[in-house]
Amino acid sequence: MRGALTICPILMAAAAVAARESDLDQPLPLEPARQISIDTNEGTWLSPDIAPDGATIVFELLGDLFSVDARGGAAHALTTGMAFDSQPVFSPDGRDIAFLSDRSGAENVWLIAADGSNPRQLTTREDNSVFASPAWSADGKSIFVSHYRSEFNGFELWQVDVSTRTATVLIPMKSAPDTPHERLSSVLGAFPSADGRFLYFARHIGENDFAQLPQWTIVRRDLASGKDEVLVYAPTSPRPDLLIGSAFRPAVSHSGTLLVYGSRDRGLTGLRVLNLETREDRWLRYPVQQDELQASGWRDLLPRHVFTPDDRAVIANVDGRIVGIDLAGGGQTEIPFHVREELHKQHAAAVEAAAEKERSYTRAVVESEAAVRKLELGLHPTHAQLVGLESITRATTIALSNL
Repeated sequence: MRGALTICPILMAAAAVAARESDLDQPLPLEPARQISIDTNEGTWLSPDIAPDGATIVFELLGDLFSVDARGGAAHALTTGMAFDSQPVFSPDGRDIAFLSDRSGAENVWLIAADGSNPRQLTTREDNSVFASPAWSADGKSIFVSHYRSEFNGFELWQVDVSTRTATVLIPMKSAPDTPHERLSSVLGAFPSADGRFLYFARHIGENDFAQLPQWTIVRRDLASGKDEVLVYAPTSPRPDLLIGSAFRPAVSHSGTLLVYGSRDRGLTGLRVLNLETREDRWLRYPVQQDELQASGWRDLLPRHVFTPDDRAVIANVDGRIVGIDLAGGGQTEIPFHVREELHKQHAAAVEAAAEKERSYTRAVVESEAAVRKLELGLHPTHAQLVGLESITRATTIALSNL
């Protein structure tokens, strides 16, 4: 009896996993129950990108993707429905768009044609995955994307092969198994150079303590040698215990001579431009959209901004609008858009019912594990613990019978 109780926790864990996987095999029970009409010409965190030919801008709004003429006008919906689609980016040839979506039940990297047709799933995570900042390699053969590691509260950088769908961890959070938490490396906003030689990204070393401003730096990696060079450090502070700024969300010009990045200064966020040849560094636009430095950064630390094909301006999301910011003089030109769409949403009651089912399952697992521990010690489980044990046992029986 004692030996049976000793292995019981292992069996319970396996049973819980089997029951949970049985649930994951079922299609999502979410169906749209109502429609919401939207009619707007502004939005936050739009993450715009511009096509290689400069004719079209793609952006996200309320979980759908839209395209608009680069001169402005009525926006056309590329994706609609229950899924949350975000962070679109054109392929180097302009034929496809990479984006993030939870339409499979978990967030993954997806591709669609530039006209919104032919959706294809690239990564196949089925857990509570979080991705950020997809970016195409210069040759269009792979996609760089940051993957959130909840146990470290940070991001590792993946490179996903488009043809084979194979994902490789390019920059892990831990350089070695015994890497201490104060040396963890978190990477966001990967941006390849147009010639394919370099990869630019923002990196934070250490744990994320949201009570303090984290120190992010802009790094350039030589993809051939793997050598890293820090291009932008945090501003020098008069006090060693006080960080007054941070650098993040890099974007590189097609010529490879200019770098635009986000920077926190005096409590506000702006865009700075660094000349990579002369190392002259100046403000381009201050302030812009407030950053997410003291949050998890699940959609990066700032919305995407990108150079126009002629490198004369930067397309960005400022004050709810899509704008072009002139590199020479800093002047701003609005690119007006108009979204008129029907959003398909689910009733809040149905969402809460699904959430309560998840909470009930978690409670049952916790209570059942407590019951096993008490039985091992020769103690009597509580009524709630016995109910949890019975619930998990029943779910496991059903799951195993369906294998």
